[in-house]
Parts: sequence; structure tokens; C-alpha cells
Amino acid sequence: MKLFSSIYIGSFGVTMKLFQISKRKNPKELDCLKVPMPIVQEISRTGRISMDTADKIISVLSDMKSVITGYKVDDYCLFAGVTLTYAQNHLFLLEQIRLRTGLSVQIFSNSEQRFLEYEAVAQMDSFESLLKDDCVMVDFGGSSIQMTLFHEGAIRTTQHLSLGTFTLRETGRRLMNLPDHREQLRDMIDKEIDSFQKMYLMDMKVKNLIFVGDQNLEPFSHLISDKGDLSVDALNFQKEIEKALKRENRRDIALNTYGNDFADPVFLVHKELLRLIPAEHIVVPKGTINDGMALDYCYKKGYMKSSHDFHEDILSASWAIADRYSCYRPHLEALHVLSLSLFDTMKKYHGLGQRERVLMEVCAILHDCGKYISIFESAQCSHRIILSSEILGLTHKEREIIAAVAKYNRLDLPDYEELSNEFSEEQYWTMVKLLAMLKVANALDRSHKQKMKKVSMRIVEKQLILGVESDDSMALEKGMFQNKADFFEQVFAIRPVIREKM
Repeated sequence: MKLFSSIYIGSFGVTMKLFQISKRKNPKELDCLKVPMPIVQEISRTGRISMDTADKIISVLSDMKSVITGYKVDDYCLFAGVTLTYAQNHLFLLEQIRLRTGLSVQIFSNSEQRFLEYEAVAQMDSFESLLKDDCVMVDFGGSSIQMTLFHEGAIRTTQHLSLGTFTLRETGRRLMNLPDHREQLRDMIDKEIDSFQKMYLMDMKVKNLIFVGDQNLEPFSHLISDKGDLSVDALNFQKEIEKALKRENRRDIALNTYGNDFADPVFLVHKELLRLIPAEHIVVPKGTINDGMALDYCYKKGYMKSSHDFHEDILSASWAIADRYSCYRPHLEALHVLSLSLFDTMKKYHGLGQRERVLMEVCAILHDCGKYISIFESAQCSHRIILSSEILGLTHKEREIIAAVAKYNRLDLPDYEELSNEFSEEQYWTMVKLLAMLKVANALDRSHKQKMKKVSMRIVEKQLILGVESDDSMALEKGMFQNKADFFEQVFAIRPVIREKM
């Protein structure tokens, strides 16, 4: 048994949770300390974090460090949300925290932050049953909300809408002098949600809406029991929203201002989501990003396995993107199998792990998606599409690696010095190794006709023998193989050789 603490500097304050970690069991929450602070409001108003707020953050973190020491915690993690980076002086704050507390803060990318929240949601007892019907998960953040559509138990798409609390607050500030400011804000919200509905939901009937984020928990905390998550039918949830909006409207009148905090825009988003995506059932999970941090720690340390298959999420999202851009499925399916066989055969030589194996799969699925936009400039278009497509479960840096593989599958690979601003040396070599294996796998189906009935792979001395059985001529594949083999040999010092079996 171990003690673990997760500390998170978010948009609205600093939260620490203490967990008891046991093998094969969910982390058990022992204590929670939450200190509200107007961090995002201050950044929204001034673009900076004041010295007063910085002192308060540092004081709170010092107290939390004392709690960690007092509990004799075995391990902890300290992260800050991406909203903090919107402050012009956020680097100064991070350095002050390090100097005055000895604690180092890591900044989440948006992808990492959203995924940790998703990990907490996926651990709900009812999560798998919710996905049996069409479902939309709405994750409220500072700059955007992230909407993930599940269809037939698999992720269909993940999209960002410019409806985060930070964004809405700024818009509300600009509109506050208009007599119909709330109507104007609602029109903006409707435009975003309506675009998502028309492009991705179409005739789909969403049964379940899952609202993720602290902004959902606090306003409706009176509906949530200590035992579980909020689960209520949409009509009752709608009534609660109407009550909340009336309370906020009375507060505005009393204060002669627009939105004393962020509640009013969030309530409006809730209301318009229910109107434009008329689901039957609403779920607000009790788990927060702190819970996701603890679960992620347990998964990575091998203390427990998730009840949900996040690997399958990544693949289903990738295949959905490939389908959206009309990629040729038979070729991609063949390439998926070939690239994984290469990865496994070369395991001793490339030194990559299971995570990189997942990246290999996504590279195979998405490497040619840019042809939908331009066949001539497909490499550049694939790069842009992958960077612009959120894949829940992958970090932003992992998407950059995959996008680079897709780009340099057709273009000349630059030296590390030219890409050193984008990748560390380790990340560069990960990309290069994935690229070398993709090029060889792709060359084996150069005609896109899946001529091979069977391919065997084995390493003999310094050669990778690719035993190919085919009823059709492999002349094209063999003729175009030379350059791919040269690059592969340059990376691994092993020469791929095609040998046809008669």
C-alpha cells in the first residue's frame, strides 16, 4: 500500500487530493484540500497573474507540501492547466514556486489535460453501459469545450468548440453594455453547437450527455450524493439550469453587472446543448482531473489496469479520421498489419516500447489522409490534418511525431538541427524509426492492390528477409523498394530484402 498525492493548479484554484494506492484496486481518496482563487478571471482581466495571487498560490503550495510531508506520502505529482500559460508572466510564477517551495510544476498540454479527465470518467461503473447508446461527452475547459462523440461504443470524433469559460467571459465582457447581451451570447453558443450537430451528429439520436469538469460539479453539487455521480434525466437537469439562470439574472440586476463569475455562461452552454442535442439522460461524473492523475499514475506503475480500453479509443478515432478523408481502407488495413509485423520483428533493434507501437498503428492509418485535399501536396496536407485532429488518448507531441512521419513519408527528411525546435533528440529518433518502418511497409503494397497472400519476416545476420507469397507480379513493389531499403538500412544497419516464395 502506498500514499499518493495529486496537486493541480487550475483555472479556479488549487486542489490537492490524497489517495491510498493498492494493487488491483481503484485509488481510495483519503483527503481533499481545495483553495478557490480567481486565477482565470485575473488572467482574463489583466493578462497577468498579480504578485498578490502569486503569493497566495505559493503559500497554498507550501501548506500542501507540509501536508504531504506530514502524511509521509510516497509519491506525488504537481501539474498546472494550460490556462496558466495565457498569463504573460507564467514562467516567472513557475520559477518563484520552485525557488520558494522547492516544487517543480509541469504544464499540461490541452490533450494531456483532457485525457486525464477522461481517464477519471472512464472509471465510472456505468461508463461502458453509457456507450452502448450514442453518447456525447462534453469537457468544459478555460479556452474551449471538447466534445467527443461515441457511436456504437467507439469514438467517432473529438472536436473543440470556442465555448470555454475563459473565452465566454471575454465575449461577455465585450457584450455587457448591450441590452440583449445574453441573447447575443446565446447566438454565439448556438452557432458553435449547431455546426457540431450538423457535421457530426446528423440524424444520430444521442441518448446520453456526459458533462465533465469542475464547472459542472460545483453548480449542481446539491444534486450529487457522496456515494456516486450525478445521473438524472434531461428534463430534471433542464429545470435545474433554469433555476440557476434565474439566480444569476437576479444577481446581475442586484450588482448592475454582467456575470459576477463564470457560472452564467456555463449555464447558457448547458441550456443550449440540451436544446440542440436533445439527449434523454445527463451524467455529471464526480471524478475530477486529480482523480485522473491518480489513476494515470497507477496505470503507468502497473498497480492496476483500466477497465476501459484506451488503445481501442485511439484506433477508432484514427479510423474515423481516415474514413472522413476517404482514405482507401484495404491499403490501410494491409499497411496496419505489415507495419506492426515490422515493429515486432525489429523490436530488438529499434528499442521502442508499447506506446510507440500505438504510434506506429496511427501512422499507418493516417499517413495518406491528405490526398483528400491534394494528391500533389498530400504530404503537407496529411501533416496539417493530423495536427488539427484531436485524438483522445494521444498527447499533442505524439500527434506532432505522427504528423511528421506522414509528411516525410513523401518528402526528404531534414537533419535534426532543422527540427530541433520541434523535437528533442529522443523524439526525433522515435519519428525516424517509425518513418523507416512505415516506408518499407508501404513499399510492400506500392500498387495498393494487396497482392500478397502472406508475408513472413525474419532477421538473418544483417538482413531483414521479407518472405512474400503472391499470385500476382511483385515487379512494381520490388522496383520501387530500393530507396526505402536504403533509408531503413541507414537507420537500423539492417538491409530489408524481398524474397518471393513460389
